[in-house]
Amino acid sequence: MTDPEASISIDFGIAVPFWNKGYATAAVREAISYAKNKLNEKSVENSCLRENIGSKRVMEKNGFRKVGEKPYDGPRMDRFKNRMLDIYRRDLRE
Repeated sequence: MTDPEASISIDFGIAVPFWNKGYATAAVREAISYAKNKLNEKSVENSCLRENIGSKRVMEKNGFRKVGEKPYDGPRMDRFKNRMLDIYRRDLRE
């Protein structure tokens, strides 16, 4: 599911008072620019909980496309057990 060429994962978290203000979209846009122009990466990935509509929109606004899914396997298994992650990727060679 994950691209072996994608060595960069762009992850983010935004405190509730700052939701829907464009901060995450702008931050991801800058991280993409840095990965492409300074690090010469070919692609970047992100994953988010399937029900996290806000994060999905941030990825879509920044040109990411859904490429797969996997069960959540990170920290806080007590909270996220049996939940699915959607995997997104953006090709930086465009």
